[in-house]
Amino acid sequence: QGPVLKTFFRNTRFPRVSTMQLRFYVTHDSVSVQDDLDAVFRDSHNFDCLTRLTLTMLPTNSPTLLPFPFSSLSRLQHLTFRRHMGYYGSILDEGPVLPVLRSLTIEDCAFLDGDWKESLLARLKDQGNIPEVRVTWGAD
Repeated sequence: QGPVLKTFFRNTRFPRVSTMQLRFYVTHDSVSVQDDLDAVFRDSHNFDCLTRLTLTMLPTNSPTLLPFPFSSLSRLQHLTFRRHMGYYGSILDEGPVLPVLRSLTIEDCAFLDGDWKESLLARLKDQGNIPEVRVTWGAD
């Protein structure tokens, strides 16, 4: 998956894509998910107009630590984590994080670290950006 995606995204750009939904199917190998995320978001100019992103991870039996490429998504206005998203720990990049984010939605995320979520929201608030936050359970 990772090598195929790397080859594809190395040769492809989507300058007008404004909405994207990504699904990752995980067993025990978080390395392959990280490789896939890196392949998709390695170049922030691949998605110059991306304003709405939904990330879904299925299924996982345990939390997965993932360095998420927030710095590649400077134009993102709406971010949704759906289902079993991994732990993100203290891996927020230095500098502005999601500077124009308007809404953060967390749907049915059994393993989302509450401390990480609070850290992200505090970071956004310190930047002067206070998005609408929705947390829902039981959504399909």
